[in-house]
Amino acid sequence: MSFYEKIENNFKNSLGDKYNGEKLFTKATDEQLDELRNLIGDNASAFIDFYANLQPYNLSMMNCYASLCDIQHIIEENTELAPGAYLSKLGIFVFGVTIGGNSVCIDTNNMQNGDPCVLIIDQSFLYCDEDDDEVEIANLPSYIDESKLSNEDYEFTYENVRKFVYKMEDRFTDFIEKFSRDEYEDLESFI
Repeated sequence: MSFYEKIENNFKNSLGDKYNGEKLFTKATDEQLDELRNLIGDNASAFIDFYANLQPYNLSMMNCYASLCDIQHIIEENTELAPGAYLSKLGIFVFGVTIGGNSVCIDTNNMQNGDPCVLIIDQSFLYCDEDDDEVEIANLPSYIDESKLSNEDYEFTYENVRKFVYKMEDRFTDFIEKFSRDEYEDLESFI
């Protein structure tokens, strides 16, 4: 059994009664894969390979209150919507969302053999002033002591974003395997 067959079977088993026999995934078209590569580049091969073989089609929200985006939704999240449209400029791309609108992302700056790490980012993490075209870090996790921070810590840089967001897994393939087996409780609890 291939990795992708195993993942698809994991999803079917995890969904239980929610799975009604309908197709959960489709293979991405060449055009869709080109759009995905144009967005994130070629280096995140594990992520691109997953979407080439298992693009979410009819996949329900998992018990951890998160769902995966299809390629069209990934493009939209990372080009038109906040925070993805801003994070994508730093090499961080939204590929899933929680029930509360928070972003599950890959970080293409932090990869192991083409397998990017996975982050979760609060939907209110960034403040975006579209009139002035300024972005800054606005809402930090509660465990951060803001009294010890300087103004520079709120600047929208890759280093600052990574300093304040939670890394769920070192590799996308580890994340998707656990996600498909419904091993996460509530993804929003990581924020």
